[in-house]
Amino acid sequence: MGSDTPPGLWRGGPPRLLFQPPHHFLALGLCSHVRSSYYFWGLRPSPGGSLGSARCPEGSHQQCPVQALEVLTAAVEYGLTDLRKLCVDFISRTLTVDMACEALQAAVTYGQNDLRQRCLAFIELHTEEILKTQGFRELSDLGIVSILQSDGLTIDEVPLIQAVREWACVSSVVLDVPVSVVAQDAVRELRLVLLSPDELTTLERENAKDDLIPEIQIVQAWKFHALKKVSDSHAHHFQQRKGTLLREHHHYLDTPTK
Repeated sequence: MGSDTPPGLWRGGPPRLLFQPPHHFLALGLCSHVRSSYYFWGLRPSPGGSLGSARCPEGSHQQCPVQALEVLTAAVEYGLTDLRKLCVDFISRTLTVDMACEALQAAVTYGQNDLRQRCLAFIELHTEEILKTQGFRELSDLGIVSILQSDGLTIDEVPLIQAVREWACVSSVVLDVPVSVVAQDAVRELRLVLLSPDELTTLERENAKDDLIPEIQIVQAWKFHALKKVSDSHAHHFQQRKGTLLREHHHYLDTPTK
């Protein structure tokens, strides 16, 4: 080593850093990044001093940095549990309309159920805005399904179906597969019985153009209108969502509105 080597790193002390596993360096760097991000984005620790329970200042609207999602990816890949928890907390507390679907996709991809639940709760509060974002159009089918399974969406079924159609068209082009194939899992979560007869007729006309929804689902919706009876095997399809607009036939639904 040259004479200009800093004392204590090579000459004046044991070179401890040289013998640390690479993932320790990664953990140190990523953790430092996340911790500094807390302060950069205006978050502050709780009275106990734990960054894991940081909270946003009153009235602030913070933007969730894309870098935090990248850090989460690395934390999951290298099994860095504490850093993963720190990332999940940070992302959850800095969710925005534009970033919510990207965060949800990360949660679904890496099996982070706590983050998934927090993202869904945020999406339920801001459904109409979020369904218009680029992040929604870029969700995987698993991400879309997790949203459509929610009873708490603050949107009516008609615009929700339209948003799913737009998502399927984009995904069909990207993946080079038919709309009916790319959306086959997602459309199972659409609640067609919530539509009025006139709306169902309009849906049939639109569906003839792209075959987004299997014909059997539309038939089942018509069957409900004819018999006014809820099917025990698909009870959740008869559940009104939080944002469902009231229609005359809804009083035949056995399950209460949430």
